[in-house]
Amino acid sequence: MSDALDASTVLMTLEQSPLGVIIFNNDRIQWINDRLADALRCTKIDLIDKTEAMLSDRRFAPLFSYSNRLTMKLPNGQTQWFERTTKQFHNETMCVHYFQEITGRVELEQRCRSLQSQILALATTDPLTGLMNDRAILAALEVQVSRSRRYYNPLSLLRFSIESTNDPEHLDETLRGIGPGIKDKIRWSDQVGTLEKTTFLIILPETSLSDARHLAKQLVTDRNPLPEESLKCTITLGAAAWQRGDDPDKLSQRLQDDRQFCITPAVAEL
Repeated sequence: MSDALDASTVLMTLEQSPLGVIIFNNDRIQWINDRLADALRCTKIDLIDKTEAMLSDRRFAPLFSYSNRLTMKLPNGQTQWFERTTKQFHNETMCVHYFQEITGRVELEQRCRSLQSQILALATTDPLTGLMNDRAILAALEVQVSRSRRYYNPLSLLRFSIESTNDPEHLDETLRGIGPGIKDKIRWSDQVGTLEKTTFLIILPETSLSDARHLAKQLVTDRNPLPEESLKCTITLGAAAWQRGDDPDKLSQRLQDDRQFCITPAVAEL
């Protein structure tokens, strides 16, 4: 039995292929099957014997690119995605491109990325400390500041920062224990969350600035609620109280500028 196939059999095989097929000869389209022409919403005559420069419709330009994944805009405004596999002929002047339409797959990938972004945006917990993350704690601050602006209720904030003298592994151990430690010292109505990995915000409704600073001193002088690893860290605290006219940004800026409480490891050991 001969291994050779006549030209008509080869042509029929390519024509009936489940993939789009196009053959180039020296950057000129020599042949295209019906499946690809139908997918591109064109006829074979529109493309056969054409080079890129000869095609006025720029939607066909991706056919001449070297990208393995390409997108094409159809006349109706829809976008189609294709995955391309290229095989070179022995004479090096001809090559065949196989196109599989992957529009559905790409749309599914885009949908998955969108859902992942939404899930991330909705997440409210810092995975390391178990506290509210920055998005959640800043949203809580917005609520409390709005309440104070409406009713003139006292509101104070503490900013709690840790600088470790140990390696990152010990720092993570310290941070894991910070959440329960701080929560043991604050009221049920108070809120605490992470602003950055080593910086925490404590929101104290109905609390004066003097009471907030008293709590700050308790946090750094009474190490019982904090993990043992905190003894090897420098802890810096700042405090600020809401004033009339403050919005969350103004209050946060004043809090960031306050650095009245700083406990170093040497002091902590005394």
